[in-house]
This record gives sequence, C-alpha cells and structure tokens, in this order.
Amino acid sequence: MLVAKMLFNSVISTKGARFMTMDISNFYLMTPLTRPEYIRISLKDIPEEIIIEYKLREIADDKGQVYIQANKGMYGLPQSGRLANELLEKRLNKRGYHQSKLVPGLYKHEWRPIMFTLVVDDFGVSYNGEEHAIHLKETLEENYTVTTDWTGGRYIGITIDWDYKRRQVHLSIPGTEHGSSSSIDQSNRSEHLRGCDDLTAVGMKTYRQRPDQMANTSTIEPE
Repeated sequence: MLVAKMLFNSVISTKGARFMTMDISNFYLMTPLTRPEYIRISLKDIPEEIIIEYKLREIADDKGQVYIQANKGMYGLPQSGRLANELLEKRLNKRGYHQSKLVPGLYKHEWRPIMFTLVVDDFGVSYNGEEHAIHLKETLEENYTVTTDWTGGRYIGITIDWDYKRRQVHLSIPGTEHGSSSSIDQSNRSEHLRGCDDLTAVGMKTYRQRPDQMANTSTIEPE
C-alpha cells in the first residue's frame, strides 16, 4: 500500500505523467512447475458431468480414487506464487524492465519513462507517453492474457479519482465501515521530484498523516 501511494504521489508530481492498470488473467495457472505434483481425488468430490466427460470411472482405483499429474501452477500449491513471479520477472528483464534494488515491488524500464508497482498479478502503471504503456502491455501479452484500464480508476481495492489538471488524486475504499478516504495534493509542488531513480524520497519525508484525521479520513498534505 505504501509503495502504491508513493507511486500515486509521483504521478501527480511529474508533468505529463498518467496512471493506468493492467491485470494478468489466470496468472498462477499459466506457470510451468519445476517438477510435477501428484494429486489424489475421490470420485465423490468430482461432479458427475466431469466424471462422464473424462471417463474417470475407467481409470479410478478400487477405492474410487483417481490420480492426477499437475505440470502447471494451480491454486493451493504453496510454490505457485513464487514460481509465477520468478518467471514473470525473468520475462520482464528480457524486455528492459527491472525491479528496484531499493523498493521491492517497484519496476522501471532501462530508458523508457515508465514505472509500475506489482501486487501479485495487478500492475499499477505510471507512464509518460502512451506508447510506453503499450510497450509494457505488448510485452506481457507475449505470454499472458492481459486486461487493461486506461482510466486507472481502481487498483488493489482502492477507488482512484484522478485530477491531472489540478495535480490531485483522491483515494477511497468503498464499503469500509467509515468510508475511508484519502487525498494527495501536489498543486503547489515544484518539479524537483521528477526523474528520481526510485520512489524512496517521494512521500516518505515530505508528507505526513495528520493525527486528527486518522479516525475516519486520512489526508496527506505538504509539511
């Protein structure tokens, strides 16, 4: 959450920057395992139409169980997340995208004006020039099915209202008990933050959360 909020800060601090999101469908399910895993399932736990479709009674043992060899990631395997992320990072590296050495989960391109945070299979992308966001999208589509939201209106459960003209962004989490919301205002900030190698200096020292507003509403403002 902190890294994402810092990225939002960076977007409205950088002239011409915009924010969009991408999501990889079936992320875990498309990753090969380093070795097969074997699963035993009772026919009692399998729907009848599946049993008939794949003729499972013909291969079941005397106890009514079938054995399955899994060659790709699946939900429930503890290594699925790690393997999926390792493979994704390797593929991103080939196209010039590398994870920050200082900020885990933050990626930048070697020369393109684009960076993004990655939470499981959700990309929050800050870009300066639509062609650079398209490059990232096409890079991912070489191996995955990708959905995009060019409005950048929702990310990791946060609803985001961008006001690029006023250099403000308003964050909210609908459905919470108190309707939690937050805002970042960079309308009076200079451009000195543009071009930072990482986001470690953006937001962490320059902004604070006001104690009197932490109960129901959290507002970030310049010190």
